[in-house]
Amino acid sequence: MEAAPGAFYAHGVLRGLRRPTWNSGLALFAALTYFNVSTFGFHVIVSRLLGPARYGALGAILALASLSGNGTGAVSAAVTRAIAIGGPDRPWDTRRVRRVGLGAGLGAGALVAALSPVLEHYLHLTSPVPLLLFAILAAATLAGMVPRGILLGRRRFAPVAAALAFGVTTKLIVGAVLAHAAGVSGAMAGAALGECITATACFRAERASASDGAALSVAFRSFSLATGAYWGFWLLTATDTFLARHLLGATDAGLYVAASAAASVALFLPNNITLTAFPSLAGAAADGGGPPGTFRRAFAAAAGLTVLAAGGLALLPGLAIAVLFGAGFKHAAPVLVLLAGSNGAQGMVSFLLHHQLAHHRMSCLLPWVALVALVPIVYAAHDTARQIAAEDLAVSGFLLGFMALASLRVLLPRLVHRPPAPAFATAVGTE
Repeated sequence: MEAAPGAFYAHGVLRGLRRPTWNSGLALFAALTYFNVSTFGFHVIVSRLLGPARYGALGAILALASLSGNGTGAVSAAVTRAIAIGGPDRPWDTRRVRRVGLGAGLGAGALVAALSPVLEHYLHLTSPVPLLLFAILAAATLAGMVPRGILLGRRRFAPVAAALAFGVTTKLIVGAVLAHAAGVSGAMAGAALGECITATACFRAERASASDGAALSVAFRSFSLATGAYWGFWLLTATDTFLARHLLGATDAGLYVAASAAASVALFLPNNITLTAFPSLAGAAADGGGPPGTFRRAFAAAAGLTVLAAGGLALLPGLAIAVLFGAGFKHAAPVLVLLAGSNGAQGMVSFLLHHQLAHHRMSCLLPWVALVALVPIVYAAHDTARQIAAEDLAVSGFLLGFMALASLRVLLPRLVHRPPAPAFATAVGTE
């Protein structure tokens, strides 16, 4: 993957932000990219250590872990939006929301632990230990979302970047070592430890910057809309892998998981732009739309990275699989071609979802419609891994089209009724 296009896109996005914090924004973009690459490297290493059959089991649990982390990101998004709208420079008393986050994290961990026997049977696992470790991971993930959202809302990107980088490095190193010694359980232990470190670092950074002021609160409507949007979207991205593990044989499921892990590059690269730009999108929505460049530059960045990642994977699927997973996974290449397209579409859906969420539009819940369509389609026809991947591509493509129309409905009235910008403002890039 070439570094230069991503760097130019990120600079273009962050140049359009209303506060002069593009260096911190670039740090967050770099950390998110490093996080995704390292997570991907974790999959590559443990897949070689475990082989297709055991990696299929681990991959299904990691898909659940990814779902829990990304789904509970709704908490971070709602808190970020509340601070961006209320004023990122205002003093906020965050003790109450911090306690709520901790309680929710403990509750999530207890729930996952209680459901571990059911998940163990459904995923055809031979031990409950990986799922109990997943419970720890889920608790740490949710608990850390509140301080992360506070830091992002204040545009303090650098502490979040450092926490993500430190945590994922621990996951990569410790997880690989323990996977070699203890298989699936060892890999999950490393993943749980990494997430605990990330959450702890975010807590320390947020408490160090805490101040007395108005008590921070998140409107129920904002929180519920973000929760619905995030869970609908991330359930959609994980459902095909989860169903493949349940409906296909062990080896075929492992091949599908490998192809899905490789294709996730096309999802998470544009999503890095989305998460970096979201505080500005929320602030722009609050003051009557903000500069058009806020949306346009971020959209161009996300689209450019999507084309770069999805196109490269689709053009050279065999090489990507051989380099990343080895000869034992060569039959995953045809599946990767299809999943590169579906993951790329989902990456752009994520950007449009955040745009609509910033404006509090119910259209951000459209991924639920796609999810309701995908599940019965896969259950009706799941003879091969390629068939499931093709169904996922079709549903994701239709969803992208509808989400684009929804964002266009938000943008058109603001562009039509906006007075022309002064020539000087356009020249300096504020538009």
